[in-house]
Amino acid sequence: TRFSLDNKKVAIVTVNTYRIGAVEQLQAYGDLLNIPVEVVMTPGRLAKVVARHSDKDYIFIDTAGRSAGNVGQILELKRFLDVVAVPQDIFLVLNLTTRNRDLERIANAFMITNYSRLVFTKVDETETHGAILNLVYTLGRPAAYLAYGQGVPDDISTADPQKIAELLIRGVDPDEIMAV
Repeated sequence: TRFSLDNKKVAIVTVNTYRIGAVEQLQAYGDLLNIPVEVVMTPGRLAKVVARHSDKDYIFIDTAGRSAGNVGQILELKRFLDVVAVPQDIFLVLNLTTRNRDLERIANAFMITNYSRLVFTKVDETETHGAILNLVYTLGRPAAYLAYGQGVPDDISTADPQKIAELLIRGVDPDEIMAV
């Protein structure tokens, strides 16, 4: 939405045909913003659609959520991503209400996709935000965005160091710090 409003040429391509209503939801956004939305079913078709939109400033590829425990699904996702030429940013989207150990396991399972940045969702649903810092440090990948709700684009913000620091100290009682 932001890129479109900044007069950038944008296309959306989805390989997410699994979730009921996913295509219709993206099509509604595309219609609202006058952005082309295309559905692809195979890596070969994805390569052709991306080539056809090579005049765009940004091509966003929406993929279905995959289980970190299903290697076959992750390899299928990788086959789609491999047909897209570089440069590209691949964002791994993680639910911040997930336990830190599980987030690390999930992130490690998806390393094969060569993701370059992290997106944390459900930031508003937890008071524990340390996993952001832990994963950025452990994985060596930056946090790109934080999502605080379902409103697009208003509930999504860039994950700059100041915002992350504010999240980390938000729940800290200053009297407890002084007592130590």
